[in-house]
Amino acid sequence: MRGSIEKLIQAGFALAIVVVAVIAFIAIQTTRKLIDDNYWVNHSEEILVELNSTLSTLVEAETGQRGYVITGDEQFLAPYEAAATEIQDHVARLQRLAEDNPSKQLQIPVLARKIKEKMDFNEVVIETRKAKGFEAASLLISSKKGRGEMDDLRRMIADMSKLEIELLRVRTDASEHTASKAMITMFALALLTVVLVSTAYSLMRRDVRERKRIEQGISAQYAAARALAESATLKVATRSILKALGESQDWDLGAYWTIDKDADVLRLAESWQSVNGPLAAFDTASRQMTMARGVGLPGRVWASGQPLWIPEVTQDPNFPRAAAAAQNGIRAALGFPVTLGTEVLGVMEFFSRRARNLDDLILKTGSAIGSQVGQFADRMRGEEDLKEANDKLSIWVQDLERRKREITLLSQLGGDLQSCLFFGEAYKVLAQYGLDLFPATSGGVFMIASSREAVHAVAQWGETPFGGQVFGVEDCWALRTGRPNYIEGEKSAGTCRHITAEEGVAYLCVPMLAQGESLGILHLHWRTITPTRPHGTPEQIKLSRLQLASAVGEHVGLALANLNLRETLRSQSIRDPLTNLFNRRYLEESMPRELLRASRNRKPLGAIMLDIDHFKRYNDTFGHEAGDAVLRELGKHLRSNIRGEDIACRFGGEEFMLIMPDANLEATQKRAEKICRDAKAIVVVHHGQSLGTITLSLGVAEFPDHGATAEMLLASVDKALYMAKEQGRNQVVVSRQISETA
Repeated sequence: MRGSIEKLIQAGFALAIVVVAVIAFIAIQTTRKLIDDNYWVNHSEEILVELNSTLSTLVEAETGQRGYVITGDEQFLAPYEAAATEIQDHVARLQRLAEDNPSKQLQIPVLARKIKEKMDFNEVVIETRKAKGFEAASLLISSKKGRGEMDDLRRMIADMSKLEIELLRVRTDASEHTASKAMITMFALALLTVVLVSTAYSLMRRDVRERKRIEQGISAQYAAARALAESATLKVATRSILKALGESQDWDLGAYWTIDKDADVLRLAESWQSVNGPLAAFDTASRQMTMARGVGLPGRVWASGQPLWIPEVTQDPNFPRAAAAAQNGIRAALGFPVTLGTEVLGVMEFFSRRARNLDDLILKTGSAIGSQVGQFADRMRGEEDLKEANDKLSIWVQDLERRKREITLLSQLGGDLQSCLFFGEAYKVLAQYGLDLFPATSGGVFMIASSREAVHAVAQWGETPFGGQVFGVEDCWALRTGRPNYIEGEKSAGTCRHITAEEGVAYLCVPMLAQGESLGILHLHWRTITPTRPHGTPEQIKLSRLQLASAVGEHVGLALANLNLRETLRSQSIRDPLTNLFNRRYLEESMPRELLRASRNRKPLGAIMLDIDHFKRYNDTFGHEAGDAVLRELGKHLRSNIRGEDIACRFGGEEFMLIMPDANLEATQKRAEKICRDAKAIVVVHHGQSLGTITLSLGVAEFPDHGATAEMLLASVDKALYMAKEQGRNQVVVSRQISETA
């Protein structure tokens, strides 16, 4: 249809152009003809003028001649002479005007000859008057020759003028006929042009209206597509589309109905109103209603899956909102389905206060937009499913990353615990890793004392305070049952007595076992409602922390058991089992290290070597068990007389060695004298029998004055001990005294 209109417009304008061209051609030809006719008319008029002028000039010449003849006054010859000259000019112009007319070319020479004869006669008369006088001249004039010539000229000029007048009439009639014919032809062609242009204009207006209608449809689809592209949710998209379509198509109200699948009805989801006036009654009625399949405008569109046009809603028998529509002056309505394939997802409807005719293009546009919205809704559902899957995947990835991190930390914890030499180091490592392994929690490690009756905290982390730092084994359900114990809230059953339960806090105790023996517990507690709550449900958090705590408890239990075993073995390798003092092996390992430290810090180091006087007598008199008892009591005596940084060793047999870092010779000597003095107060009872007073011989030396190496220092202190025995025992001898004595 649109193509045929365009062809008609093109044909109309083409014909109009042809007609205008014909008019222009005719106008040009007619103008040329008129110009030519006008030329000949003017030509004839010029000939007539020249003929009349020639005759008048002849009359003037004859008048001048007669005036001179009568008066003899030569002043009358001036007009004559002027007329004679002018006659020659008229004859020349007549000859020029007669060049394009053969018949005139024959007449003009005759006329010129007669004019010449007449003028010659006039000359003769004038000359006669001059020579012979008035009478002679009068006789010539009175002769009929002059008059006859003049009459012949008048007659000839009159004939020629008559012919030229007739020719002028013919030429004028021809010119008028040409002009009349041209006017009629151009009028007809102009009328045809007007008809063609009017027709083309009418077709153009129709095409412009059609184009405008199509552009409105395209604009509506573009507005809908743009609204869909800029919207993140279906709700926002439908609101934008209602506004865009309403404004571009000049509607007063738009609404979007969604399907309630549970109730199998349509419910109003979104609405839009123009600024032309409130439609509160109709909008309220729409929101208060639900539409079943086939009921009302949206129900019928839902049932048929096709667009529906209602020219007058108040007259439609299947329009439940007719009263509200009449109240707000609503007349025309359009409804179209929002579809995905053959499935109807919802219905859009638009209303207008003015009467509107059915427009197939609007129906097609509505169907296209409904399909676009349906595809958008499907894409939103797909994106929601994808987002849900992505969230799950993200949770899985986070869980895997968390597990990887936990495994890495567990591995590092195990390695660091294996590197620990003492329990104190291990407890510091546990406190450090506690926050890394259990973020957003407070916790601690509690170890069972060697008495197997009390449990005490050895490592802690976090900010929330614990319950008791020391508690009985029976106070913890995890130690009593050998299983993890989880508590949440103050009213939970099985609450351990060593914690103070409160609402909003979860507690977890995990037993640490090694070879079937409980070593202690790993305790955790955290707030169940916090601004920085970890990802996952409370049950997932509980399960995750229970699994991790169990793994950590197992690792820590095994690591502490191994550390305990290593420490036991190490203690056996460096301690004397009888006195519980370090043995000679430990002394030989530690002494070079202590000397290096003293040298680096430029500090002194004291050394004491002591021996029990007459120790063999205890073995010989009371037996070896009595001698062992003496050694044990002396070991206790030495441990009570040294500092924490001092090293007390059983050097061999009844000989003992003390290393005192940062102690000068004076302090070392005083310590040796105190040990010697207090040893006399030791009471050793074996099998109910006192073994007597114990006396000691002691040698004292100082690093670096009495030896720069371990061997030299031992040699110096050994010599001092030997001198104490040589001088009577039960005394202290300083290494420098040996030098002085020597």
